[in-house]
Amino acid sequence: MKNRNAITLVLFVLFVSTQSAVAQWHTDNNPLDSLPASKLMMQMREKPVFNWTMRGAELFFNDYIPVVGDSARFEAGPITTLVSHNALEGLRFRLGGATTVRLNRQLFAEGYLAYGLDDEKLKGDLLLEYAFEKKKKYRREYPLHYLRAEYKYDVNPIGQLYVDRSYDNVFSLLKRKSDRLLTYTQTAELSYFQEYSNGWSYGIAARHQTEWATEYVPFNEIQSDGSIVPLDHYRTSEIEFKLRWARNEKFRFSRRRRYSLMNATVIELTNTVALKNVLGSDYQYNSTELSVHKRLELSAFGFVNIHGRAGQIWGDVPYPLLFMPRTSLAYALAGSEAFALLDPMEFMSDRFVSWNVQYHLNGLLFNRLPLFNQLKWHEVAALQIWHGDLSDKNNPQAVIPTQAIVIPAQAGTTTTNALFLFPEKTYRMGSTPYMELSFGIEHIFKFLRVDYVRRLTFRNHPGTPNDGVRMSTVFSF
Repeated sequence: MKNRNAITLVLFVLFVSTQSAVAQWHTDNNPLDSLPASKLMMQMREKPVFNWTMRGAELFFNDYIPVVGDSARFEAGPITTLVSHNALEGLRFRLGGATTVRLNRQLFAEGYLAYGLDDEKLKGDLLLEYAFEKKKKYRREYPLHYLRAEYKYDVNPIGQLYVDRSYDNVFSLLKRKSDRLLTYTQTAELSYFQEYSNGWSYGIAARHQTEWATEYVPFNEIQSDGSIVPLDHYRTSEIEFKLRWARNEKFRFSRRRRYSLMNATVIELTNTVALKNVLGSDYQYNSTELSVHKRLELSAFGFVNIHGRAGQIWGDVPYPLLFMPRTSLAYALAGSEAFALLDPMEFMSDRFVSWNVQYHLNGLLFNRLPLFNQLKWHEVAALQIWHGDLSDKNNPQAVIPTQAIVIPAQAGTTTTNALFLFPEKTYRMGSTPYMELSFGIEHIFKFLRVDYVRRLTFRNHPGTPNDGVRMSTVFSF
């Protein structure tokens, strides 16, 4: 308990320490009103204590350390992933980095190496990207037009969502329960993507993936004769097509990421085709997913962000390839689409629809209250809904015989589109959707958001919380 309190204190200090970096980032991205702030910043930097504190906060916020000066051709990082811990790897160490535009404005490289003391396995990721247009400051400058090759071998937190930060980020260390639902995944991918100034973009990717079972996530395949064979791994070969439309979308940039301000209507259609027996692939299926985002401006009453998703799998697939609600076990959420109180793989579906509705009041209530009107805090309320269905062809309980024979464990791969037994505490959703309601305060220190979250349905699942408090970062100025 003392260790957890110490970690909580450290995380809070880190959050507060980034205020100066956030203010500087705001200044850099708003040149029209930056002159007075820049003069003040120059005067403050002359003080050694402030200067070193500022540099440390900037490095933490950017998450990368320039090697030899601010104009370095290589940056080491992310610094928030140097040390982490999980049930599969134990204590995990990671070192990585990326090239900058100072080295080459069109060719970029990024990667890392990681090692776990418990599993004694070396993992890593190597990404090479060629930009067809020269970049001025950042690799992710708009519009994107690139050809990318990536090879990755690492642990895979099935069903969990980490958008802005990786799974092994320091903010993900504090979790409401131990996370054991991890596998090993090896992925080789070649992709092409292009954005246009009129809002249209498209991409195509060829991907080969091998996923290995672990003691926490077994792959128990159901055979046609009723026997159950524990598999060591399975393989898939996929081709993915993506079409996106987002007219007048605006972004903010950091050194390694770009953040959509979600000011535009965004429509994204993705279709994935898996080919059996291609490079050893074990499955053939087709998966389609549609995503729509819309912002409703309410003038003095704030605005509402509405994000809807729907998907369908056309074929028979084992449970790791089914749709799952995007969850996060961490108290510090990464991404507003993550369900805070769902466990990974609590629900699985081969077709689904989900809604995320967030109402940002922009201080409509707090601005009228003494003291609160000085803090500049904003109110926010959100409702998240997931409704999915699982057809019998993808339901192992519908195909497994009453008396199943378990064959001793063996290493091998599946030869048919056979299903796997579901892990424990996995449920099939009926007519009732899963819903989470939250009320929160955002704009704390200009970037921090704190929410109280309550589960509205399926409140009787053992081992799952019915309410809780979560934090997230929302960069609004």
